Amino acid sequence: MDTAARPTDRKLGIAPKPDEKPTGARVLADMLAGYGVTHVFMVPAVLRRTMAELERRTTIHRIQTHGEKAAAYMADGYARACGRPGICMAQHVGALNLAAGLRDAYLAHSPVLAFTGGRDPRTSFRKLYQEVDDVPAFEQVTKFNATVDAVERIPDLVRQAFRVAVSGAPGPVHLQFRGNEGQVDAEEAEIEAICEPMFSRVPPFRPEPEPGSVRQALALLEHAERPVLIAGGGVRASGAGAELVALAEKLAIPVATSLNGKDVIRAEHPLAVGVVGTYSRESANRVVAQADLVCFIGSATGGMTTNIWNCPKIGVAAIQIDIDPEALGRNYPLRAAVLGDEPRSRACSSTPIPQRPNGERPGSKRRARCAGNGARKPGRCSNRMRCRSGPNDSATSSRSTCLRTPSCSPTPGTPACGWAACST
Repeated sequence: MDTAARPTDRKLGIAPKPDEKPTGARVLADMLAGYGVTHVFMVPAVLRRTMAELERRTTIHRIQTHGEKAAAYMADGYARACGRPGICMAQHVGALNLAAGLRDAYLAHSPVLAFTGGRDPRTSFRKLYQEVDDVPAFEQVTKFNATVDAVERIPDLVRQAFRVAVSGAPGPVHLQFRGNEGQVDAEEAEIEAICEPMFSRVPPFRPEPEPGSVRQALALLEHAERPVLIAGGGVRASGAGAELVALAEKLAIPVATSLNGKDVIRAEHPLAVGVVGTYSRESANRVVAQADLVCFIGSATGGMTTNIWNCPKIGVAAIQIDIDPEALGRNYPLRAAVLGDEPRSRACSSTPIPQRPNGERPGSKRRARCAGNGARKPGRCSNRMRCRSGPNDSATSSRSTCLRTPSCSPTPGTPACGWAACST
């Protein structure tokens, strides 16, 4: 780990001498700093000149890892924690190991930039040491996979890498730099470090959905008797947790999450039923299995979240809200599809739903069941779905009291979890 003290007066973008062309390494270092990168995870030796420029021109920390897969995992964790692209690097010899480490980042839509060394046309097909074409290995685990064969291409391909990694549904990208250690960065050219700061974080854009699709989805949620929201990693990536909770509270709808989205609602919130799917809570699976309408928000509706598409069953009435048009309806036929950013979709959901002819507002019975009628004393819980913390746990404690007593004592006007309140 690079833990050396960094000079506080180090400047970004040291100007070259008048008669000196900038090197690819200098431009690449300035671009990484310009995009707000703070750490690079790598196995040496790769992009040696760039590493020297990072030390000389920036405050970026270079973290040397034990192996290439560890570098990919650390970049993935950095991206998830910071909401910014994580950078990992490896020379040509270890590129396949780096590709193997990108599987989780790809499946979890984590913005990771992988830089590797690669084949040089001057030595290709001559049995150079460890010569293998690594580019195809990255094709299945990246959104964008390109080769930097000339120093002049460094600026535009790096910009494209950042742009693709954070746009739409985020994901990893790969750039292979010419030379087994990426020696193309040592060459000079008339190039400039031009960055696009809007692509330094997730999400760069917040597209608004069509109001008609939002009204349609909202009407379905209001009329359903046992709806449930399933929040995926897209809610977390978009920073839409507060909007999700506000929507759930307004409509008195329980919220299940995927593993990648489990922090978008507090675990102790009365409407939180836990993680649904394969590695899950029985309470969440029961609520989702019994729902008459399922609303997926920022979820790819994959096998883990749906227990191999058994929870919910394919064919249940479904709504999906996502920023990726290809994700809409991929695994579940939809009654309504909302294409847009989650907070924008929530902002468009303030349209009032008309009352039924008898004057009853849709969903009023559900809200009446979920609304608290005053503080309750701790006692036995009649809703077994709320009390189970796992498939092998008992519904009640040895003293026959609810395991989640605070959640079973809602204050007036606070919606309770699920569709039934706790009895005293």
